[in-house]
Amino acid sequence: MSAEEIIIFIEKTIAMWFVFQSGYGAAVFILGRVIIEYYEWGIFENPSTPYEKTINSLLTITVGVGPFIYKKLYRVNWFFRKIFMLLFLILFGIAGVIIFNIISIALRSIFL
Repeated sequence: MSAEEIIIFIEKTIAMWFVFQSGYGAAVFILGRVIIEYYEWGIFENPSTPYEKTINSLLTITVGVGPFIYKKLYRVNWFFRKIFMLLFLILFGIAGVIIFNIISIALRSIFL
């Protein structure tokens, strides 16, 4: 496996992570509390075993940004919560593109 192939693999992994986060965030934006409840069913409250902690970590790493922000917005009313969530999704997408490009440029300048 060449350095170029490894860099492409890392870039695809980062892009997939941003797509998963954005997709789940969009589902939270559209369906709101329904998706939050579904997310909470997969999370263990006060995890005590390594298995429970691993499950919580994996779920949070893969799709945790959208529910986290939506829960923080519970103190505002429904209309503004949707507007703020849409604004967050737009900013998260822009930040994702910027971070992806920075990492891609750094990897290519170091290894190629």
